[in-house]
Amino acid sequence: MSSGQSAMEYMVILAVMLLVLFPILYFANIQSSVSSAATQGRQAVESIVSAADRVYALGPGSRITINVFIPSGYSFDNSNIDDQVVTMVFFLSDGSNATISMASKAVVKGQLPSTSGYHPIQFSMTEAGYVVIGTSRLSASPGAVSFSLQPSQNDSRVITFTNLDSQTITVNLNLSGPAWLSVNESAFTVNSTLSYSINLSVSPTATGSFYGTLQALDDSNDQELTIVPITVSVTSSAGAISFSTNNNSYTQNNTLAYSGTVVDSSGVPLSNALVSVKFYDNSSTLQQTDSKTTNASGGYSGSYVFASNAPIGWWSATATVGGLSNSSAFYVNGTDTTPPPAVTLTSPANGSTGISRTPTLNWSAVSDPSNPIVYIINLDDSSNFGSMIINTTTTNISYNVTSQLAKNKVHYWRVRAKDAAQNLGNWSGVWNFKTVNQ
Repeated sequence: MSSGQSAMEYMVILAVMLLVLFPILYFANIQSSVSSAATQGRQAVESIVSAADRVYALGPGSRITINVFIPSGYSFDNSNIDDQVVTMVFFLSDGSNATISMASKAVVKGQLPSTSGYHPIQFSMTEAGYVVIGTSRLSASPGAVSFSLQPSQNDSRVITFTNLDSQTITVNLNLSGPAWLSVNESAFTVNSTLSYSINLSVSPTATGSFYGTLQALDDSNDQELTIVPITVSVTSSAGAISFSTNNNSYTQNNTLAYSGTVVDSSGVPLSNALVSVKFYDNSSTLQQTDSKTTNASGGYSGSYVFASNAPIGWWSATATVGGLSNSSAFYVNGTDTTPPPAVTLTSPANGSTGISRTPTLNWSAVSDPSNPIVYIINLDDSSNFGSMIINTTTTNISYNVTSQLAKNKVHYWRVRAKDAAQNLGNWSGVWNFKTVNQ
């Protein structure tokens, strides 16, 4: 065999081997590429969820920024953030797609990056309890806004949005929170690398802590570009509060009218201050709470209607603003004509003997809507109670005889109840006991 023929045969064999190996290597490379893209996609989702969990654990006001690599094939239009779940979709080189979803410990809001590649992503934990993911297409300065005000005090902040994208962005603003939050514009267009400023205004009408958000949305797809958390703390600087009722005595079904004023530490009327007025019955049980806002003169007023079965006795009402309070007491008389039930005696047992000459008399409590209940006690050595040894009252359900009774003698006793409307219940049964013989 000639050397030329051998060389030709060698080349033929090599060509055949290449024809066999090339498809194998080609498909192996595709599978490796597919596997790598899917792994990188999973790593991107894991990084985002992990960062959200981290800033959530750090608490409100926390903020971190991480760099995330998003592989090619990333489909922004099919990816989203839904409550606690982050989902990213990737179209792979073999024609398939990978949908990767992971749940965060926190409720997450915001927008994922719009393209593949490396992206700095900011994570912020809001006072409202959720994590905001901010993308780099549009930035807001400041990234969070806080106000510390007094009622009726107005304030505003300038928020500047900067377009970090290479394209012009039309932005729609979505403001959430108390009705007294407002912005001077609801939409704007900002060219690439340029900025646009808006005014956020607050005019609080009550005291307390309030939260809101200013959300910037891409007009083309309604995707969130960035979000600015808003915190408003409204505290009263009240120096004094007055409170009075129109009478100091009422009856059931009557209406009580009350009024008062709030002034600051300099004595100037404080408007838009939130006043809490609480009504307590004769057993210190809360019956009603009113919330009132002072007018331009610092005044507030309201009323309370007593029910037909309102407990009878001394009531009170307290008006509070900030850490200051003022109270008023008043008496509620009854239209109650129903007497309390008869008392049941418990000890000493009826007919018992050898009882101490200073015994303790006991009976069961009775229930009546017109509290407090007063118990009338009679004790005599005659069953007709003609010359009573004891004729007294107590609000307790026992009475201790302090003066020694006659020894070796039968004594008779009875108890009746009287409610706060002065209704008298029937006497209990008459019981007797015999004292010791010494």
